[in-house]
Amino acid sequence: MRKIIAVWLFLLTVSPLIMAGNSMGADSFAKKYIAFISKLYPTYTVEKHGELEVRITAPGGEKMTAFLDNAYTDYINDPDDLERVLTVYSKSIAASLNFDKAGLSKDQLVPVIKNKAYLFRSLEMLASTGKAGLVYEKLNDELYVLYAFDAPNAMRFLTEADLDVFGLVKSELRTISTSNLRELIPGLKLEGDPASLSMVVVDGNYESSSILFDDIWTDRHFPVEGDIVVYILARDLVLVTGSKDKESLNSIQEIIGENRGQFSHPVSELGFVLINGQWKLFSP
Repeated sequence: MRKIIAVWLFLLTVSPLIMAGNSMGADSFAKKYIAFISKLYPTYTVEKHGELEVRITAPGGEKMTAFLDNAYTDYINDPDDLERVLTVYSKSIAASLNFDKAGLSKDQLVPVIKNKAYLFRSLEMLASTGKAGLVYEKLNDELYVLYAFDAPNAMRFLTEADLDVFGLVKSELRTISTSNLRELIPGLKLEGDPASLSMVVVDGNYESSSILFDDIWTDRHFPVEGDIVVYILARDLVLVTGSKDKESLNSIQEIIGENRGQFSHPVSELGFVLINGQWKLFSP
């Protein structure tokens, strides 16, 4: 998907992805996922609890819920790549279930940008299991910063109980996590024209988190018309333009409209404008 957007930025044209007519429905995909997991981890119990929701229990009783929305989106975008999609979205299960036993440290803590709906669904899921709540920070009415341990094979979000375990203070989380992220990512690049419409490129995982790097969001890096506006369409897709650049703003709306529902790990279709160092909801 990101490559398609890159083509748009250079050619000012984009074609919507072609939905394969022979792709399976969500229910069938979930059953395929369950069969794949059951074969990969034969001692685990895997049960379907919703159209794209699967609950997994390890032999020791550890439980986790897998939401397959992103996996299904990836599959729909390329139905011939089913085996790869199933492999990618299943390889971290064992690590996730045994994360508490892993050697985690605050040096692995990174910031993750999520929308309000994702946060509330996650909080409800944790509450139903009796686990401690997530630690998060509100950026605005749509976006939240969650904190996660980025280990080699899986990721686990920071909980309230972790604060004491790792000697962390909430007021320091943003500073610690963004510093860690700078060390983790290979660098930040731009594709397109920073003066009109550009796309942030990091590593395919943390593009959305780049909005927390205060030093890059300046007129020197983005000499746009008006204030800097970002559209965080997915975790790996951040588009940047100016609040007064009507042509580029219209182009972004076309990208959104023609590819709606096809972004893996979606964040938001709303725009956010940088005002006095704060990301506010943008009204064109």
